[in-house]
Amino acid sequence: MKHLMLIVFSVFFFAVSASAQEPESKSVQVKGKETVTIAVESMQCGTCKKAVEKALKKVDGVEAVRVDLEAGKATVTYTPALTTFSSLETAITKAGYTANDKKADPEAYEKLDDCCKLPED
Repeated sequence: MKHLMLIVFSVFFFAVSASAQEPESKSVQVKGKETVTIAVESMQCGTCKKAVEKALKKVDGVEAVRVDLEAGKATVTYTPALTTFSSLETAITKAGYTANDKKADPEAYEKLDDCCKLPED
């Protein structure tokens, strides 16, 4: 019985510690589709959220987009045969926002509404 309790505790501890150390971007593949999470920490408002969603939905092969403004993340389901993870990041940066460690396109950033620009700018 003690061994069973030790195993259950070990599995629980591993699951909790693994979820606490979530990577910046993660990927899940299911039946020819891939779902990734991209950090978009430069979003400031609802206009930003809509712009990121719109930019991602324009990419060929994108099946679904969910942008979480508060978490600063976009979750995208796409077909890898039609596009790449890098193309998703590029779509976000060309819209004027950061994507993981990639900086926003400076010209696109300058065209953003003032409410969408970072407070230090």
